[in-house]
Amino acid sequence: VTRAPALLLVAAALTVTAACSTPPTAQGPTGASTDGAGAGPGRSSTPTATGATRRGDVPSFDVTGLPRRAASSSGSATTAPGAPAAPAPAPTAGGSRHTAQASCAAGIVDGLTPEQRVGQLVMVGVTRGREDDARRVIAGQAIGNAFFIGGWRDRGQVAEVSRRLQAAADRAGHELDLLVAADQEGGQVQQLKGSGFRRLPSAVEQAALPPDDLRALATDAGRELRAAGVNLNLAPVADTVSPELGRANAPIGGLSRQYATEPGAVSPPVAAVIAGLHAAGVGATLKHFPGLGRVRANTDHSATGIDDTQTTADDGYLQPFADGIAAGADVVMMSTARYRRIDPTTQAAFSRPVVTGVLRERLGYDGVVATDDLGGAEAIQHIPTGERAVRFVRAGGDVAVTGIALDGRVMSRALLAESRRDPAFAALVHRAAERVVELKVQRGLARCE
Repeated sequence: VTRAPALLLVAAALTVTAACSTPPTAQGPTGASTDGAGAGPGRSSTPTATGATRRGDVPSFDVTGLPRRAASSSGSATTAPGAPAAPAPAPTAGGSRHTAQASCAAGIVDGLTPEQRVGQLVMVGVTRGREDDARRVIAGQAIGNAFFIGGWRDRGQVAEVSRRLQAAADRAGHELDLLVAADQEGGQVQQLKGSGFRRLPSAVEQAALPPDDLRALATDAGRELRAAGVNLNLAPVADTVSPELGRANAPIGGLSRQYATEPGAVSPPVAAVIAGLHAAGVGATLKHFPGLGRVRANTDHSATGIDDTQTTADDGYLQPFADGIAAGADVVMMSTARYRRIDPTTQAAFSRPVVTGVLRERLGYDGVVATDDLGGAEAIQHIPTGERAVRFVRAGGDVAVTGIALDGRVMSRALLAESRRDPAFAALVHRAAERVVELKVQRGLARCE
């Protein structure tokens, strides 16, 4: 939670070929790609047969803030009985570009080895003083994503480590640049500090700023990330803290990570931060779906007190996530708490009713879904390391995040073994890899010929 990982990305300086139809992206201060390596393609979500929305489409909500029921192409509802259907996708410009990016990503994924394919579904932590662990796993297991963890200082040092990580990805041979992420929320959750990184105010303080000022702050923070070779911010927090809990809500309220205690007041700052990060060429991550504002304990530190007994599949507290998706969030990060009124037995990151049923089908999101930290978090220690990644992908997720770099090796091997054992799981892996690579195509981190 407080280390929350999960995704996205710096717009790189290369122009993708006409096959991808990807527009040129912004460059860093020096005019070179700030991800530390040659840029290539990125991702945007594409419509599914059930009408899932692309990132940036606007879900349709009624006055209660709950998704309206949408009909499938056959005219019948596509969701489970008693649950609101996914919002109908709004018309978007550039549909041919989305189609070209999806086709580009599909072609890239088809050309990957099984090992490279599962590697795109793992993100490993880069701990200060143990950078070599991450580099070895990225080069050896073709891991496709990394994030800084552990209180890094000095932009020059971070930029150099980013460059070395991208070089390790080049040695993996799949010509896909890394998603390199950092947790730059502000306040008590800011992994990159010191020279080259301004002190960011907490979310509570950010919410008091005028929207234009908050957007400008996010843009400035995003430019600092780009200059350090980081292309994805693991922010903003879209959780609404229950006013009854306040600071007794350890993961969010206790650390002043919330924008507000009413969902309607959370959405505008979320949208402003996403817009600001995008203006700087950095991806944004909504977290922690479906919300950590109604639990008492922090899942990083406790396996008890992590049950939410209030949130439902059509809850008003989901509104900031829907609005963040509409604002173009690049990744949605899953909570590892348990939501008794949606899936009483399974933690959210491993729950198909939550990941696929609520996020993908009801909210219509078909972009990249990542986990909160599956490495050292106390709440998931009862599940074997490799099985954590397998359960997440089986639930409908894409990128399993671990703060322990060497866990990436275990997770990728488990994903590969399950793919070879179960063709249905292999199909899930293939689709998840397509979503990740399409994001890289969109953001200039992959190349199409």
